[in-house]
Amino acid sequence: MKSLRLCVAVALIALVGGASASAQTSTSVIPRGTYAFVPDSGYGGPDVSELTILFGDDNIMVVTAPDGSLIVKSRLSFAVGVMTLNDFEGANVCQVAGKYRVVGDVKTFKLALVEDGCPDRSAIVPALKWVRQG
Repeated sequence: MKSLRLCVAVALIALVGGASASAQTSTSVIPRGTYAFVPDSGYGGPDVSELTILFGDDNIMVVTAPDGSLIVKSRLSFAVGVMTLNDFEGANVCQVAGKYRVVGDVKTFKLALVEDGCPDRSAIVPALKWVRQG
């Protein structure tokens, strides 16, 4: 009986510990509104400082340049802290879906690579912080 209680206690500690650890690394963020990119220090990709990112209630993300030209439009889906991007329009469309773990909250988050067959997107996206505007 004592060993059964010990096993249950260990299982509960593992469950609670695992839940808090995953909460620190991934969240179920579903962004809405306007965001800006803030590159990590040492970022060597294209200039993203003036791009606007709009997340609509329809789970469509639209990235535009300062002149209003469309960079990319993506259909998003969300599952247990993972955002999947499916580009379908714009100058920088990737033909394959990309999956990224969302780390942070709705005000500021990063996307950590899970899997993405698009080399340009997978090199740039994880090096950016997404910061809500307004």
